[in-house]
Amino acid sequence: MNKSWMPTAAGVLNIISAAIRLLVVLCLIIAMIVTGDFLIFTGLGFWFPLNVMAVLWLITVPLAVTGVLALIGGIFALQRKRWGLALAGSIAAFLPFGILGLVATIFTSLSRDDFEEQEAWG
Repeated sequence: MNKSWMPTAAGVLNIISAAIRLLVVLCLIIAMIVTGDFLIFTGLGFWFPLNVMAVLWLITVPLAVTGVLALIGGIFALQRKRWGLALAGSIAAFLPFGILGLVATIFTSLSRDDFEEQEAWG
């Protein structure tokens, strides 16, 4: 098992990306509490009833899932265990178009030999 700096850097980048995402999720939850159901101007020249809560949930849930997965992947990258989960966390940090996640994905994929080998189950 090699010891390079890349898994550590990837783990830190994943955790930073996850912290930013989860902070945005917290702000969106606060926005959901504050807004409720309002009418939104659609730009079509009339008021169109649009459920603000549904739109905010459609943004919040995927962001929360990718944030938690990026956090878990960052923890495993720092521990140098479970390369597949660390790579999945890096890819989740990349979605949608996160530069920190892109760099973390590159570092994680290049440092596969640095991770401990996992025994097969069963």
